[in-house]
Amino acid sequence: MDYLNFGNQKMACDEAAEFIANSLAIIGLERFQSIQIDTKKDSITIHFDNQEDAQVTSIICGESDSKVLTSKKFQTTNVQAVMAALVNCALQSASC
Repeated sequence: MDYLNFGNQKMACDEAAEFIANSLAIIGLERFQSIQIDTKKDSITIHFDNQEDAQVTSIICGESDSKVLTSKKFQTTNVQAVMAALVNCALQSASC
């Protein structure tokens, strides 16, 4: 099994997906169908219930892919960057 390194932790795909789901929930982006992580390709795909949540996630993560503008899917090839961006945003929203 391949693991994802985040900070000083090693996470399996399901652990990383749960971590991301919790971060999204803190931010208020709870309406998604699935989170798929491929540690070998360092890729993540989140299928949202609506296009707006995919766009907000894209903005939070600093992704400017125009495909997200017309899709309910957020996809990128840098899982660690997504995790860091979501944690940062979650920490900021939790401190307000």
